[in-house]
Amino acid sequence: MPATRKYYSRYVAKLGYWNILIIFLLYVLFDIWFLTTISMADKKVWWILILINLSGIIAIYRTYKEIKNIDQK
Repeated sequence: MPATRKYYSRYVAKLGYWNILIIFLLYVLFDIWFLTTISMADKKVWWILILINLSGIIAIYRTYKEIKNIDQK
């Protein structure tokens, strides 16, 4: 895992705030795909959708904090 983190940090430094937009678009596309392929009658669908969006918000926040830390160095 440290090797993956090292390479990810390089890309965060190169792309900067574009990373946040990329992550946001990936989660939006995944939401659209998820909503079009799954039936909405099941109550678990909404919990899964909420958890997916929550993980997207956390990913965007963590990326933002990492970019801020790189900018401060």
